[in-house]
Amino acid sequence: MKSIALFPIFFLWVGCGWLQLQAQTEILLNTNLEAPYVKVGSSQIATNWTDDAYFGVNLLCSEETVNVHSGSNCQKVIVNGLTATNSALFYQPFKFNAGDVYQANLWLRSAGNSLVQFALRDADNSFQAGASSVVSVSTNWQQVTISGGFQGGTNAQFAVVFLSNGTNWINEASLVDVTSNYLYALPANTTSSVPATFFGMHVNMLTAKTNWPPLQQGIVRFWDVGLKWSEIETNTNAFTWSHFDACTNVVYTNNPNCKVLFTFGSTPLWAALNTNATDGQGITNGSSSEPRDMNDWSNFVQSVAIRYKGFIQYYEIWNETDYKGFYSGAISNMVMMAQIARTVVTNVDPSAKILGPNITLGGLSWLEQFIQAGGPAPDIMTFHDYPTSVPEDSLGEVAGFRDLLSRYPPWNSLPVWCTEGAPNIGINDSQNQGIVARCYLFWWWQNIQNWNWYAWELTNVNHTFQVPLSINPPSETPAPGGIAYSNTVNWLLGAQMTSHAVDSNGTWSAGLQRLGYPAGYIVWNPNSSAIFNLPPNWSIYQERDLSNNVASITGLKSIMAGQAPVIFDSPPALAVAANGNTNTLNLSWPSSAGNFGLFSATNLASPIWLPVAGIATNQGGLFLMTLPGTNFSQFFRLASP
Repeated sequence: MKSIALFPIFFLWVGCGWLQLQAQTEILLNTNLEAPYVKVGSSQIATNWTDDAYFGVNLLCSEETVNVHSGSNCQKVIVNGLTATNSALFYQPFKFNAGDVYQANLWLRSAGNSLVQFALRDADNSFQAGASSVVSVSTNWQQVTISGGFQGGTNAQFAVVFLSNGTNWINEASLVDVTSNYLYALPANTTSSVPATFFGMHVNMLTAKTNWPPLQQGIVRFWDVGLKWSEIETNTNAFTWSHFDACTNVVYTNNPNCKVLFTFGSTPLWAALNTNATDGQGITNGSSSEPRDMNDWSNFVQSVAIRYKGFIQYYEIWNETDYKGFYSGAISNMVMMAQIARTVVTNVDPSAKILGPNITLGGLSWLEQFIQAGGPAPDIMTFHDYPTSVPEDSLGEVAGFRDLLSRYPPWNSLPVWCTEGAPNIGINDSQNQGIVARCYLFWWWQNIQNWNWYAWELTNVNHTFQVPLSINPPSETPAPGGIAYSNTVNWLLGAQMTSHAVDSNGTWSAGLQRLGYPAGYIVWNPNSSAIFNLPPNWSIYQERDLSNNVASITGLKSIMAGQAPVIFDSPPALAVAANGNTNTLNLSWPSSAGNFGLFSATNLASPIWLPVAGIATNQGGLFLMTLPGTNFSQFFRLASP
């Protein structure tokens, strides 16, 4: 994120700390849609506003002076000729700042019940929405509020998109930047420990020899590995399972504890309702269509669930349903497909979790219409995001996604996963390492509980280069980015993020409660190098970087924070417990504290600390040692040269 701009600053006491808030400045012009109105063709449009209509829609705008919500005027818009293949909107252009979060407000009413989308749209990127609300407008004035933003600094539209024909009135618009409310917020989850499934991976060449990522990933997503519906069921009940079996064998052989997420997608041509539907490459193969017969869909889902019961723990209903290259069918049919899949899978395996259908972060309107059409809530909500080389700039898009979900119980309380993504490449290895770690730090700060990297052996995604994780794929040799991924697992696995702060230089810091340590702290600056003063209340003794280089910080009062995060360790904690059944002592301390030795003394008045002659075993991230009990007092400590 950018350094903090020099705007007036206010503070608000929240819970146990001060929340820093910037003064908010109105971005829009003529927010109350007052006179003068400009004549454009047969329409009259409020100054600074504009309209657009495509492919035969008739849009008539006029000045309203009666029954306004406030002021003397408001905008009246009559829409005729709207169909599923054209569009019409009323908007004011503005500019998105990269990563910022905006709050938008608007008052609406209609002559009858009309359907509109109120959105902050990216005018440079297919008009995707960074914030959106699909609203049924009644004859009474109603206020609509949305929040969100985009990764990049792009041209944007504060827009009312008409989804049905009718007469509408628009009044009292407002748009303000509320980034500071989010940027200075505490971590969204301070109590849960980071699970292994937070660290996900795609391995596209999964069955290639010696291509298993040695990065400690806790879950692998089966997508783009040759396991789509069209690749498995080549005709009605004609299944080809050999490659699917080989993929499952690779995971089980390399790490039987690694979880598997299977994503359904790609309708076979023989099963497609629309055989002329195209895929993401524009090839006509029916793959983006809904099935002609839902019994075919049900049969395929059941066949997969039965064959891989217990091995596949997570099922994702479909891939990027808002993108017509993956799904071009009716939303109502995807509702039916989701309902069938949940029933079929959970009947076969009640312990399985249902995810999705997922969207890109520009697909907010599709998702909201799916929810409004009766789409069943999954166990876990999913989206896809490909961050820039500043992962923190995804803040606005995540805010827009959560803002949409907040309006729909029980969707608002679902766990959220990002099941696919990879950040843009940096300019050198150190920057790439920092980008990798900051992706995972950012997502956990936002309580996104999984991120599946796309992909272990792939860097060119949709003609954009992502940070590489491997060298000369297929291989098991990690690039510097891959080493950073593995060390980020070491930092975060089992930890709780207890605090978050951004200082006046734009330097971020996160406090951790880690296994075997009283505390830990991670520090970075997303954009530059800046002096960071080490808080005197941090009880720390060493610094580690993403290549696992260790440096003593004894006597240091400040460091130079950069784009690659570093972690500061507190001295490790030693746990001593008596085992009453066998008259022994069980000692444990974190295995990452390998430079610490175990010492004992018989008194603390004038202690003589001697090395403990025992053998420690490394189990689950802890050194464990069992010692016989004694009939005299013993004291233990860990010490480092």
